[in-house]
Amino acid sequence: WDTDFTKVKTDLTIKAVWRQNYTVVFQDTPHGWRTSVSAYYGETITPPEWTLDGYALSWDTDAYQYVTKDLTVNAVWLVSMTSTPIDQNTSDGVHDSVGDVFTVGILKYEVTKFVNGDKRVAVLSCTDKKASKVVIPATVTAGGNSYKVTAIGKNVFKNMTGLKKAVIGKNVVAVGKKAFYGCSSLKKLIIRSKLINADGIAIRSFGKVYEKCIVKVPSGYVQKYAIRLKDGGMPVSVRIKAIRA
Repeated sequence: WDTDFTKVKTDLTIKAVWRQNYTVVFQDTPHGWRTSVSAYYGETITPPEWTLDGYALSWDTDAYQYVTKDLTVNAVWLVSMTSTPIDQNTSDGVHDSVGDVFTVGILKYEVTKFVNGDKRVAVLSCTDKKASKVVIPATVTAGGNSYKVTAIGKNVFKNMTGLKKAVIGKNVVAVGKKAFYGCSSLKKLIIRSKLINADGIAIRSFGKVYEKCIVKVPSGYVQKYAIRLKDGGMPVSVRIKAIRA
C-alpha cells in the first residue's frame, strides 16, 4: 500500500501498489545443480554456496543483485586462489581443461570437469542431424582420457525429425532444455541412468516427441521417471516400461 494506516487519525484513501514477482534460477547444468528463488523487482538475491574441490564459485552475471526480470544465472568455476576461469581451452589436443571440445562419432562433447580421477563431459551437439539413432554412452575416450558422460546440453537433438531411437547412458544426471524437442519420429527411448533427479530434466526437453513413444527405464524407476518426463514435456500418451534385466 502507498500509505501507512496503522495509526489512523483522519479519513484516508489508500492505493494498492503491486510489485512484480520474478523467478531467479541459479544453475550448474553439467553437475545437475539448480536452485530457484522468487524475487520482487529491485530485490537483491543471495546465491547458493556450492563448493567444488580446487575451485572458487562465481557467476556469469551479477544481475541477481538488482532483479528486474526472470533470470537464469550460470555457475562459473575459477581456479582457487586465482581469477582464471577454468573453461579456458588448451591447444595440445589432450583435452585436459574444462571447456575443451572434441568429437567422437557423431557427438561433440565439452569437458565440464577435470580434477584428478573425476573427468566429465556433456554432449554439446550432434554433427549428423539426419541420424536415425543416437547413443549417449556411459563413458567416452579422447586424448588418452576416459570421461563420464554426465549431461546432455540444450537443443542437442532439437527438431531431428528422423531420429527414431535414443539411448541415454547410465552416468547422465541432466538433460538440457529442448534437448530432444521436436523429435517427432522418436519411437523408442532407453534411459539407463538412475541418477536423473527431479530437476535433472529441463522444461520442454522432450516436448513434441512421437506421441506413442515407448520409454524404457531402470527397474524400480518407472513412476519416478514418469513424473520427471512429464515435467520435461513428454506426451502423456507415451508408454514407460522397466528395462528387463
